[in-house]
Amino acid sequence: SGTGEVVIRASTPGNENYLGADAVQTITLAKAGQSVNFGSVGGVTFGQSVDLVGSALGGAVNYEVVSGPATVVDGKLVAISGTGEVVIRASTPGNENYLGADAVQTISLAKAGQSVNFRSVGGVTFGQSVDLVGSALGGAVNYEVVSGPATVVDGKLVATSGTGEVVIRASTPGNENYLGADAVQTISLAKANQNLDFGTVSARLTGSTVSLPVNGVYIVTGK
Repeated sequence: SGTGEVVIRASTPGNENYLGADAVQTITLAKAGQSVNFGSVGGVTFGQSVDLVGSALGGAVNYEVVSGPATVVDGKLVAISGTGEVVIRASTPGNENYLGADAVQTISLAKAGQSVNFRSVGGVTFGQSVDLVGSALGGAVNYEVVSGPATVVDGKLVATSGTGEVVIRASTPGNENYLGADAVQTISLAKANQNLDFGTVSARLTGSTVSLPVNGVYIVTGK
């Protein structure tokens, strides 16, 4: 029913030989100890928000970060400040019947996975230089030729080595919060159009020799 002082009377009504009598004793009822049942938190990755679940016989359970890169908001562990180990304390102040109590748990915050957003490269022809555009949540994006007749220079696909299919990998090594990731794209390098610059040939007498200004195969028509 509670705590505090309780006065107990022990009495007897007496009998045919003895008068009635009583004795009084004051007993102090102290608050009882208790423990906090702090549910185990499984693997948590950077960017997650996880419910913290605790219970106690007397009093509400509150949570606080003792150490590590996380915060507690409305009873949730919010892992947006980094990775590593986080120590969380779950505590109750107690109430009129129970003493306060706490429990501590160490939670590991792992790096989060991510993906590389590698923008599609349209048709590329021989001789072109095309920007490669990629983004990732954690870390810069780098590019490399996996196979095919092209090179990458300063983030541009340079198609000066041939035609055909080129496989490009866009990758990020990750950082302190995100794992590395990559994406692969196959790009077709088409033949480029060209113009034939055929200089004007002036009229010549029959039987004369004329130097044609370009190399190639020529078909002479007319007289």
